Amino acid sequence: MARDAGHSALLRRHHHPPKLIEAVADYVLDGEPPPPELRRAFDYKAWGVNLMQLPAGELRTINRAMNAYSTLNSYRKAGAKGKTTEWTEQNPDDWEFVSAIIADRMKRRKERKHV
Repeated sequence: MARDAGHSALLRRHHHPPKLIEAVADYVLDGEPPPPELRRAFDYKAWGVNLMQLPAGELRTINRAMNAYSTLNSYRKAGAKGKTTEWTEQNPDDWEFVSAIIADRMKRRKERKHV
């Protein structure tokens, strides 16, 4: 899949996922409401909006939200089918992104328990 080579670089640069990616992960993995950026991306897709006509900052944000959503959703679907191992082997770049998200989520949950 490797939708966005910037996924892993983004996580390494920030040492944790930016809030947008955390919110997308919460939506995909926990069923929380989607962040506004992802909701807009869904709307744009449903309305047939030409994304290339969006302002550059909006396009980048929408792409980041949709790339995170697509990667995490693909992982979630593979897990629901019992094919997580196959997915990780077939999508090593995406797995690097997902595993970083999972590790960060576990770290945040552990920190909340200690507060």
